[in-house]
Amino acid sequence: MIKKKKTKINFIFLILITIISMFPIAVMVSFSFRSRATVFSSIFFPVSPTIENYMSIFKNKLLMKYLFNSFSLATFVTLLSITLGTTTGYGLSRYKFKGQKALLILLFSTQMAPPVFIATGLFKLIIRLGLYNNLLSLILINTAGTLPFAIWMMKGYFDGIPKSIDEAAMIDGCSCWKAYLKIIIPVSTPGILAIGIYSFLMGWSEYLYATIFMVGNDKNMVTTGIVHLLGRFIIQWGLVMAYAIIISAPILILFVVLQRYFVSGLTGGAVKG
Repeated sequence: MIKKKKTKINFIFLILITIISMFPIAVMVSFSFRSRATVFSSIFFPVSPTIENYMSIFKNKLLMKYLFNSFSLATFVTLLSITLGTTTGYGLSRYKFKGQKALLILLFSTQMAPPVFIATGLFKLIIRLGLYNNLLSLILINTAGTLPFAIWMMKGYFDGIPKSIDEAAMIDGCSCWKAYLKIIIPVSTPGILAIGIYSFLMGWSEYLYATIFMVGNDKNMVTTGIVHLLGRFIIQWGLVMAYAIIISAPILILFVVLQRYFVSGLTGGAVKG
């Protein structure tokens, strides 16, 4: 009986937390379907629902350019993080060398530095490389930011895969590289998807360095471009909320579709890492 009561209390508590967490999102969705005249007519349900705000966004070439810029950044960061993270993690997992632990600690410690702390140094480096106001600068910086986590997680995930699998593949005639691509990578799908989602999220939500290194309306990301929807005297809340929903959609879809792989990949890498 006591356990059942505790379970009910925990269940009710979780429902309350979910309602509180979903409240801002529900309000945002509601406001996105409101016209400028009825935006403050009620809190929850729009008086005269309309998709005018969404149509205005899809017709606005500049706003769509921001989406394209962020999608390009997130995609390149994800591909680079997966490619470099898996290969480096596999090497650290299968081959031991002097100073390996120190290297792993160094990789992990890089995640502790606040982005603002290294912004000045990165700015000077980007200027010297001639990459200022170039999307490549954001790709390199964000990849460098996500790569240590990707390496650490994949190293831990590969540690959980017996080396006998590699050895059996090599006995059957596979080279080390072939065994890695055809045997190890398919087995590591949950871990790869986990770092892929993380990398995409980091690239998609880039704001600080996009503000510093990118100049011009056509160079904005979704996080910096949404500011242009805020007028000096009037804010079109319906338009802002609709754009915020569109920005959030890719991340929500990724988590809903790949949630099972994301959780198993994180726990698999964390336990062994």
